[in-house]
Amino acid sequence: MSKLFATSDKGKEFAFKTYERWGVKLKQLPRASLIENKNAQIQRALYRVAKLNTTNSVVELVRRAQNIVNRTRSS
Repeated sequence: MSKLFATSDKGKEFAFKTYERWGVKLKQLPRASLIENKNAQIQRALYRVAKLNTTNSVVELVRRAQNIVNRTRSS
């Protein structure tokens, strides 16, 4: 795997020890609002792409949603 980096809040839904085993560098942020907003943005893009019914591959759907989110400019 290449270098992986992730950010999260300190929630219990994350498996921090597993991420360390995988070699993922993890930065825990004190404010969860930043993470929650980004998760909501990605989720909206993912559902929008999934509604198009162009593919059944979850990997492809996530890739397309990620591209949309990464290209979105802040207003």
